[in-house]
Order: sequence, then C-alpha cells, then structure tokens
Amino acid sequence: MIQDLAPETESDDTPRKIMAYINEHYGDSSLSVTSAAEAFSMSSSYFSTYFKKHLDVTFSKYLEGLRIEKACELIRNSDLNIEAIAAEVGYTNSLSFRRAFKKVMGMPPSSYR
Repeated sequence: MIQDLAPETESDDTPRKIMAYINEHYGDSSLSVTSAAEAFSMSSSYFSTYFKKHLDVTFSKYLEGLRIEKACELIRNSDLNIEAIAAEVGYTNSLSFRRAFKKVMGMPPSSYR
C-alpha cells in the first residue's frame, strides 16, 4: 500500500501514546473521553473519532474491556473483595462493576473467582 511507504511522522506515534496513557490511568475513576482528550490537546469529539479510527474500537469499549481484564487478574491473583477490586480498576461503585463484568465475561465476578 502507498500509505505503508510514507515516512513515519511524530503524529504516527499518537495511538501508541494514547494506549499507554489509558493503560497508566485506567484505575482512575475520573478517566473519561474528556480527560483523555485534554491530555492530548484534542477536543472530545475529535479524540473520539481519532480513537475509533486508529484503534478500531470506541474509547468506552476499550476502557471497559481493559478494566475488566485487570479485574480478572486481581480476582485470580489476590484476596481482595469485589468492592476493593471494583475501586482498584476505576469503578466508583460495585454495582456498576458487577454489571460491566457480567456483560463482558458472561458471569458475575463472584462466579469467576
């Protein structure tokens, strides 16, 4: 493809930087499209479009999946209770966490353990 032959530019690194930022901040319950967009000096709407275009998933789906993935690790490798795990991965209440976990994993977190 012609696009593959184009010289790399500094902006080509942006998707990787965005992923690194989200992976570093996923446990912060205030992480949102708006806060991530601000971190990259983008408007929320541009950031959302950019994220979807370059990463082929919406920001919210990616963040939810990452948080549940990290929660699964904690469930398998720690003795933390579900409420503590929910807080650790960025959920403000355990009910939201339990709903998201069941949606993604097909079972409640207590059954996963």
